[in-house]
Amino acid sequence: MSSTTAVRSPRRRGELDDGRSLTTPTGLGVDGAGVIDEIGDDVSGWTVGDEVIGIGQDVQAEYATLAAWATKPAAMDWESAGAMGLIGETATRGLTLLGIGAGDTVFIDGASGGVGTLAI
Repeated sequence: MSSTTAVRSPRRRGELDDGRSLTTPTGLGVDGAGVIDEIGDDVSGWTVGDEVIGIGQDVQAEYATLAAWATKPAAMDWESAGAMGLIGETATRGLTLLGIGAGDTVFIDGASGGVGTLAI
């Protein structure tokens, strides 16, 4: 499962990559969710069959390589999981950079969006 975000639209229109048009065939998408079917030599702690969410490049494909991933919550449907990678990474990075942890009190303005919802 994968999603398309506003970040990818300019790339499709040729507005990124120094204005160069996309060379086709090409893949799109950053967010992805799926079931691990192969594991690289330098990866440990995961097994074939694990359900994951994550981010990578060109993940709108039948098979994709994720650069960063986490376990997909069992209660999360695949449609939602496919959109969680980038916003989840953004929320986690923001909280980490600010030094916010469990038990801290913080005001999150605009928390109804994806990043804010996950930060809560």
